[in-house]
Amino acid sequence: MKTKFIFYTTSLCVLFSIVHCKVQSTKYKKDLNILSVNGVDLHYKVYGTGVPLLFLHAGMLDHNMWYHQVRYFSPDYQVITYDLRGHGHSKIKDTINDYEYKDIYNLLEHLQIEQVNIVGCSLGAIVATDFAVVHPERVQKLVLLSPGLNGYLYPDSIFFENMKEYVAAAQQEDWAIALEHTLKIGVCGPNRNASEVDAGIVKYAKKRMETYLKSGQYLRQPQLLNPPAKERLANIQCPVLLICGGKDFEYVQKNIALLKQYLPYAQKEVMPQAAHLANMEFPKTFNKILKNFLE
Repeated sequence: MKTKFIFYTTSLCVLFSIVHCKVQSTKYKKDLNILSVNGVDLHYKVYGTGVPLLFLHAGMLDHNMWYHQVRYFSPDYQVITYDLRGHGHSKIKDTINDYEYKDIYNLLEHLQIEQVNIVGCSLGAIVATDFAVVHPERVQKLVLLSPGLNGYLYPDSIFFENMKEYVAAAQQEDWAIALEHTLKIGVCGPNRNASEVDAGIVKYAKKRMETYLKSGQYLRQPQLLNPPAKERLANIQCPVLLICGGKDFEYVQKNIALLKQYLPYAQKEVMPQAAHLANMEFPKTFNKILKNFLE
């Protein structure tokens, strides 16, 4: 079994192979909107009207991680969420030879949206950055929470030790141990246990991560921009906000420092008591920071 896993900071480079995407159909089932495109049934939701505001979730999770933001911003914005390919309800039907950021492009085209504010967390931040460097004219403002960066990998020893244990457990299909380490990586941070994080957040993350692991999607390498976004950051001209938790892994701080180096005009906010999912741990604080930036 290969040990290329996608917990979202790696500089995974996929071969340059773009297949022209054509939107095929839209289906509706209860409150689920499904855009079938290029081998993916992309699950998305739209709330409210106004200036478009798109949220991209962290890896192994789904659109529900933005619950507090949807409730807060939908009275004033057209809030859009979707499950990244292979996550949640967005099932991969066929082999895909196209970049992840194309899902954003196709969704915006389908919704007839010319410009959008984008908020991405972790893997979602990577995909958002890929989109922003290719289509800077489509991004009004960009917010990167706990970002990874396509093309850069900081040698965070504690992070890599947890990754090593996660990989070993997943290879043995020891889901309990694998979950212990994915929770550490994606929720708790290096110096906290799950018992020190809000029980509701842990329950949600554990359920989504377990489903993702058992689906086998963790073996799929994300299809990221090549040449990587790190080499194209100068393309981004819109206002940028970088947010991190003070209790997250060191690599996140280093990613933000590098982004600041390439995007010196970017704003930075640190939420000292949060880790990787600052928007879930402290939604009121996060919403205030985001609102101030968007306005």
